[in-house]
Amino acid sequence: MFKVYTQKNCVYCDKAKALLKKKNIRFEEILVNDNEEAKTLLKEKNLYTVPQIWNGDIHIGGFSELALKFK
Repeated sequence: MFKVYTQKNCVYCDKAKALLKKKNIRFEEILVNDNEEAKTLLKEKNLYTVPQIWNGDIHIGGFSELALKFK
């Protein structure tokens, strides 16, 4: 299952979620705004922007990388 780390009012987060929905791909959204555990996880991986998208254990990247995957 895909995991999408997002934050509120993020255009690229919304685009990533819309693309996954369009492709009928189930995903779990993890809001990082008030989630210290999620923030720490991303920081440990040197990821400082959202969205950050995983397919299982495979890190896809952000919206641009996700869009390329489905071209």
